[in-house]
Amino acid sequence: WLALLDALAAANAPAETPAPNAASDDPSRLINVSFGCVFALNRVHTPAGPADAGRVAEAEAEAEGGGERVADVLLLPVARRARVVRAVAGRRPVSGDRRGGGLV
Repeated sequence: WLALLDALAAANAPAETPAPNAASDDPSRLINVSFGCVFALNRVHTPAGPADAGRVAEAEAEAEGGGERVADVLLLPVARRARVVRAVAGRRPVSGDRRGGGLV
């Protein structure tokens, strides 16, 4: 979730500004940014078999490491669009990790 917000904020940042954690560095970069959401009903990861050779080759070309696996995801046939109207950066009180709450 935080990686998605950082990518959206970085895309909305001025070109000369480096933005590794853009959403927490400047939450105002998320204002009026929109994105789409889908709901996954089910996700199944299985070891790849001979019948999955083509799908595995595509997945390995995109990702690094790990064993050969195939993921089947069942999605609802609808999606939602969201637009950020308010964003607040925060940190978790105990661990100090970034918190993605505060989006409306």
